[in-house]
Amino acid sequence: MIVRHVLCILICICTLSSCQIWEKTKSMYRGSILPAKVNVDARPDVGENVQRLVHVVAPIDMQIERLVESLERMNALSRQELESMFSRFPWLNGVGAYTPSGEVEYQIPAQPVKRLSRQDILEVLAEEEDIYVRYLDLDLGPELCVVKPELSGEDIGTYIVAHFDPRSLFTKTTAPESLLVLYQGKILWSGTSSAFNASIEAKDWRQIQAQGVQGDFQIQDRKFVWLSRYIGKSPLVYVVYKENAG
Repeated sequence: MIVRHVLCILICICTLSSCQIWEKTKSMYRGSILPAKVNVDARPDVGENVQRLVHVVAPIDMQIERLVESLERMNALSRQELESMFSRFPWLNGVGAYTPSGEVEYQIPAQPVKRLSRQDILEVLAEEEDIYVRYLDLDLGPELCVVKPELSGEDIGTYIVAHFDPRSLFTKTTAPESLLVLYQGKILWSGTSSAFNASIEAKDWRQIQAQGVQGDFQIQDRKFVWLSRYIGKSPLVYVVYKENAG
């Protein structure tokens, strides 16, 4: 029952945004096949909470997926490639290429609004083979980094880092006042009532995510639905609330 419920959500998001999302998540399910097309509003087995989750999450998740796809397709690193990426995603604060020691190879723009120091860069570099996410708490506010390691032989030669303020992206949804986004149990951005933030952040998200990639919970009279969205092995958690818990 739980798996079928999760599949409905993933199918709906796939329909509204990009089927690549399914490719990143389907390994978590056994024997599941993604239908070619689905109309979220027409499915009798998709409840109101799921519909709300899909419509709130899809616009921003589509942008994240396009960024990830752009990073994955990049195989000839150059200033022009990075400039092109920066122009395609206006919510980015910057994109750059860095050596494993944190030295700048390319940085677009040359003087970003939020400049990442060498120490900041070293904090987000990791021995990972796939694209991953890291979070920085800067003086000018939070910064989320999507990082792609580039191999040179058997070792990582370059890291491509695309970074943005979560507030620049997560407001670009149909109902930003209904959305809260977490990373490693920490709230990246919240448009929901601050009265619930502490209770949501205090949950044991590591344990919750160990049990599945979707679920729901209730705080006082407010019902929330959540969905993990993996970027490589790094999960963001989308949390959306329904106005009435009934």
